Amino acid sequence: MTMKRLLVIAAFCLIPVLAWAPAGQDFSGANQSDDPCFKIKQMKKAILESADYKKAVGSRDPAYIQCHPLTITVVWDLVERVDHLIGTDGAELTLTEEYPAYLMLHYGWFDGLQKKQIEKFEILGPEPCYAPCPGRARAELNSLIGEIVCCEDYPYCRKKRNVDLRTDFFQAVPATKDNQSTSLHFRGDGGELAEGEIRSAELTINKASVPKGCGRFWDPFSYKLRVGGTDDNYPAQRLMHSRTALSTAEILEALKTGSLTKSFEFAGQYTEPIPKGFTYTLKGKAKVTMDFAPATEERWRVTVAAGEIDNTGPPILYKEPSGAQKQVSVWMNLDHHLVGEFTLRKVKSDRSYKNGTVASYTLSPKLSYEDTGFYKCDIVPCPGKDPALGYAGGVLDGEVIDQSVTLKWPKTLDADKACVFCKPLKSFLSQVPYRHAFGAGELVNKLNAETLPLKNGFSKTQKIQDWLIYKITLSKLK
Repeated sequence: MTMKRLLVIAAFCLIPVLAWAPAGQDFSGANQSDDPCFKIKQMKKAILESADYKKAVGSRDPAYIQCHPLTITVVWDLVERVDHLIGTDGAELTLTEEYPAYLMLHYGWFDGLQKKQIEKFEILGPEPCYAPCPGRARAELNSLIGEIVCCEDYPYCRKKRNVDLRTDFFQAVPATKDNQSTSLHFRGDGGELAEGEIRSAELTINKASVPKGCGRFWDPFSYKLRVGGTDDNYPAQRLMHSRTALSTAEILEALKTGSLTKSFEFAGQYTEPIPKGFTYTLKGKAKVTMDFAPATEERWRVTVAAGEIDNTGPPILYKEPSGAQKQVSVWMNLDHHLVGEFTLRKVKSDRSYKNGTVASYTLSPKLSYEDTGFYKCDIVPCPGKDPALGYAGGVLDGEVIDQSVTLKWPKTLDADKACVFCKPLKSFLSQVPYRHAFGAGELVNKLNAETLPLKNGFSKTQKIQDWLIYKITLSKLK
């Protein structure tokens, strides 16, 4: 092969690494595509269509450029602290992000492909898109707790009060029309270590939660972590550096195993260079998981129909005018109908539980008692609450083990109970009414002990002696 031909091929090898959009490439469909490797495929297409490439190597595929779809998950665990004149502000938070990405491998020059010698690699997400990429990344603020000091008569601060921070004060925003907050970008050369940057979603405050005279925790903010390169830290700007590296060897091993998890730890402190200036401390880690496959979601519905007989309540005791001791038996049939919906995250054949909600809960009680004409019994609301208050809309937790799921229905007090009020009708009876709450409260415990195979249409009926029978049905929605 001539030197001129080698130079032509070398020039094309560098195209995808050194430029985003070389002449002749069309990335206009990126935001409409669901393929994380969309841009790399467009690059290869442009190379194939080039006259110089065709002249050098014909129609052979530029296989020295390879692309692998990734699903990136980043979990930020962070601790912030600001010591200033009026007190100390502090917060601990956990933020989880997920987005599609690609791994591009560049195997030297074309005729060197058989040597499997990696010249460069790049990891970029969210992809495919032209940033910002609304909808490509998802972010969830799992927890945020802390306390800040606020001045009630700002700026004088003669009156101070402490305000507790809560998760629901903030919203995690991965991208807006003007800004792509959530992203990851690494580049590595051959056997060298990768350099890159990880950016978190922007945390914005719910304006209704902003007390007057509070400081920096109320400002929209995001975190930026540099891996490799400069080791400068700017904690007050939430810009940090990690000395943990990502190597080519780790990438190649992950190609075999299907995933890679790496934690990047950091810590930094900044003191304002003026008398009595504030000191800001930031430490934590970003745990990055790269799954070498696109992540999909499965939505499932679980339906429970249960019949319960509760005859364990005490009878109504009374005396007739003759002095004879009598009793009236009271019992209850309770029909429960529960519907839950949950989402599973799936990468290749591996599933994990993402979230779930109690969609609805209906309790239909039927009262039975010996009607002697002495008492009139009715079903009434239980004291202080609706029988299903706080249940529908509650969190349905769960766990996937192998190809089965265990669901954890919330144990809301008295959600599965029905109350009875019996009014005495005769003058010789005690005028103290009979009250009782029926329902053993065991249905949720039984359901939470079930392990359900993840099969569309799966159904199971379980009978507990002669007082409880329930049927569970699973349906795959998507």
